[in-house]
Formats: sequence, C-alpha cells, structure tokens
Amino acid sequence: MRLRRIISSALVRQSLCSSTKGVRPAYSQASYGDMDNPLNKHREMFFFHEAIRCFWLGYTERFKRFSVKCLDMFGHLPQFFNTYQIKFYHGLHLIETQKKKKSKETVRLAIAGMRDAASMSEKNFTNKLQLLEAELYSFEKKSDLAIASFDAAIASARNSGFTHEQGLACEKAGFHCRKEKDRGRALKYFQQARECYEEWGSSMKVDSIQKELERLNI
Repeated sequence: MRLRRIISSALVRQSLCSSTKGVRPAYSQASYGDMDNPLNKHREMFFFHEAIRCFWLGYTERFKRFSVKCLDMFGHLPQFFNTYQIKFYHGLHLIETQKKKKSKETVRLAIAGMRDAASMSEKNFTNKLQLLEAELYSFEKKSDLAIASFDAAIASARNSGFTHEQGLACEKAGFHCRKEKDRGRALKYFQQARECYEEWGSSMKVDSIQKELERLNI
C-alpha cells in the first residue's frame, strides 16, 4: 500500500513539474490504449491518474468528469486504495460546490467514507479525514474547530510524509483565514504551503501560492 501511495504521488508531481502551463500530462492517453473499450484493463488507472492531475491543476470540470468515472468503475470496491483516494479529492470538490448549494449531506457522506478508510489505515487517511472535517467546519462558520482540524491535518500529513497533502492543508487553512479576515494567520499558512510545494517540487503550485501571498501583502 505504501508503494502504491508513493507511485501515485510521484506521478502527480511529475505531471505538475513537467508542465509549465499546467496543460500537458506527463503521460499520453494513447499509452493506455482505447479508453472506449470496456475490456481495456488500463482504463481505471488512466481515469484515476487523470482525475488526480486535474484536481491539482485546478481543472474543476475535468476533475469532476474523471472522478465520477472512477467512482462508477471502482467506487463499489470499499477496500480498494484508489477508491478512498478519489473519495478524498471528490469530497474536497463537493465542499467547494456545495458552498453555493447550501447542502451538506453529500459532504457528510464523503467524510463518513474517509472515516472508514482511516479506521483501516490511520497513516494513509487520517490527515485526509481531518482536512475534510476542517473544510466542513469552515463551511459551517465554526472557525475555532476549523483551525484545530486544519492544524491536525497538517501535522498528520507531515507525520505520514505526505508533503503535497501537507501543503494542501496549509493552503486550505490559508484560504479559510483570509475569508475570516485573519491576515496574519493566512500569511503563515500560505508561507507553509509554499515551503511544502517547493519541497514537493511543483513550481506551478509554488507560483500559485506566491500570488496569494502577494495579494495579502498589497
């Protein structure tokens, strides 16, 4: 399981680092064969990698399309590692979209699924559960609980060696604090996010966070 986790992280990082504009993947669809062929055993892996790539690059609609494909294909496999990975990123996506619809039920279902995953593999999924909970608390305007959960997610990701997800938790915490007009904390979290993304090796994410820091410093 740890090897699978390392490979997935490396593929995402390679994709982000190899594309200065964030457009081209580090692999081609052609290398996976015919995506319309239901017998193609590589379809699941292509959809999985493309969903994760689109999440990190901020391609919201493409992420939604590929994540739904993943859930349709292997979402019924409760102990499949990639199922929980997709559910985590899909849960973060749901929170963003549900902010407009004022509906939290789908978000709570995503959190329940991540709680199951964390109960089976604490090291792999505790930080993901805590980040989803932090985002929900932020959505519910429970700022103190949100900050506590963001900090817990950051610490858990660091302890698990998930530098990219540590950066993601810092980034989300920064946006929360900016929304709460807590400029000092927002700066701190964004600076931590930049450091994580620098360590991870994604210049695209570093540039994105730098822009947020510049906005706060205006």
